[in-house]
Amino acid sequence: AINGPGYVLYWTSAVTYASKMAPPSLAATSMAMFNSTISLAGMVSSLVSGALFDLAGPHGVFYVLAAFCLAAFILFFLGQARKLTLQDEVVHEL
Repeated sequence: AINGPGYVLYWTSAVTYASKMAPPSLAATSMAMFNSTISLAGMVSSLVSGALFDLAGPHGVFYVLAAFCLAAFILFFLGQARKLTLQDEVVHEL
């Protein structure tokens, strides 16, 4: 029941963000690229997950995707730590 409104809010805000981040002359192009990227990601992930399901079963898919989520989580926080370190270096240089 909440999936529909959540999807609408996500999609609207993401397309608007893509439009705002691009120069005005490329706003439509950035929205098209966003839509194309999301659509392509959905197609590729369905194919890969289906093949993985055939090879490893449902538990295998879960564990592989959980490992990807954990890796993304770690990389995100490593990036945040690096960003904070770089900001500290800039502040100390001033």
